[in-house]
Amino acid sequence: ASVTIEWKESLTEEQLQKKVMHVAAYAEGEILRGKGIVASGSRGLVFHYLPDYLSIEPVNTAGNQVCFTGTGLNEKQIRMLFSEETV
Repeated sequence: ASVTIEWKESLTEEQLQKKVMHVAAYAEGEILRGKGIVASGSRGLVFHYLPDYLSIEPVNTAGNQVCFTGTGLNEKQIRMLFSEETV
């Protein structure tokens, strides 16, 4: 199963990291992969997630999609987890 989220708000690298790890920690099922590009000021951030691995790099293009792939995923829950404010 996969869940794709369009995300138009700008995020810092730290905010993106917290959101991805929040989803990975609390999602039902098992997230096997995550990837996407989000806006970060005048540029973008691209991320790649695998269990126990997260890479975030700046890119010269702004994007607005993140995707999580795995087994037993609940789309509504993942959307809610990614949208939540994380401290």
